[in-house]
Amino acid sequence: MLRQQIRCADYPYPFHEPGEVVLAAFGNFLEERERCERKIRPVILLRSTAGQHMFAGLTTRSHYTTTGQPRPVLPKPACLGLDGRLSHLWSRRPAFVSRLDVRRHLGWIDRTVVLFLADHMNIDRYTVSVLWKAATTHGDDPPPKPR
Repeated sequence: MLRQQIRCADYPYPFHEPGEVVLAAFGNFLEERERCERKIRPVILLRSTAGQHMFAGLTTRSHYTTTGQPRPVLPKPACLGLDGRLSHLWSRRPAFVSRLDVRRHLGWIDRTVVLFLADHMNIDRYTVSVLWKAATTHGDDPPPKPR
């Protein structure tokens, strides 16, 4: 039996949470039909279940290949752990990935990104509230002061 060795430095968060920006292995079946390979790409985890995560994929491609429409540009990519590179929303629809295909932690979303996702994705209010809580807890914006 082949056993894969995982370095602890690459996986400081064994249980990934909504609002976390991670690397995940998934394929783009819509645009790459013939040669669809699963690539490791940055994603924002939206919700979690026992065996999978709902996510928003990120890409450096500025336009959809199938329609030619421009993709929405993600605000504050440096705060998400993306090295300041320009990132675009992969799709308006959330996708799903197995927990086994989620790799290492990159960063956390903040409130600006939550509002961006609420405007540009088809996600429900509960998911937005879960992301808002994660942004308040882990994001770089300080929580509002109590009155």
